[in-house]
Amino acid sequence: MPTSARPARDPAVKSVANSAPLAPEMRGPTARVGHLLRRAYQLALENSARGFADLDLTPRQAAAVWEIHVRGSLSQRELGEAIGMDAPNVHGLVTRLLKRGAVSRQTDCVDPRRKLLSLTLEGASLAAVLPERARLSEEATLAGLSANDRASLVKLLESMIEPEACAPRRKLRKRKA
Repeated sequence: MPTSARPARDPAVKSVANSAPLAPEMRGPTARVGHLLRRAYQLALENSARGFADLDLTPRQAAAVWEIHVRGSLSQRELGEAIGMDAPNVHGLVTRLLKRGAVSRQTDCVDPRRKLLSLTLEGASLAAVLPERARLSEEATLAGLSANDRASLVKLLESMIEPEACAPRRKLRKRKA
């Protein structure tokens, strides 16, 4: 038997897609919003990673290159805020983009303590192809949805995220017993 063959399904076990919705008290953690959003995020991340793979960019690196392209020179802190990354993670991302030659770092002429990130010619050539790659990965992610469902999903996600983007980020703290 080939290793890629799937085991036969037990006809007594119903698939989740074909079963009636469970009563709220019967729904476990895998039917909750957070779990479903995580699964959708995984799908989107896989499609984005595939879309940028031949450019040797991760989805976050692509986002960073795009934000610098659109906004012009940015500080590392501003870049982190623009792409939703914490400072330690942005530092590693910027280090990789500097080594690759996609961005350069210069001292701000107004405030010499401030360092600004700008795209190099390599970074600009990457930025030129990012919109089409992003469109294709989004198309793959949303392939199972109608045009109306796609628009509704985007609108709902934006309405969830907009208040969060305006609020200061809070870290969860452990409560003392």
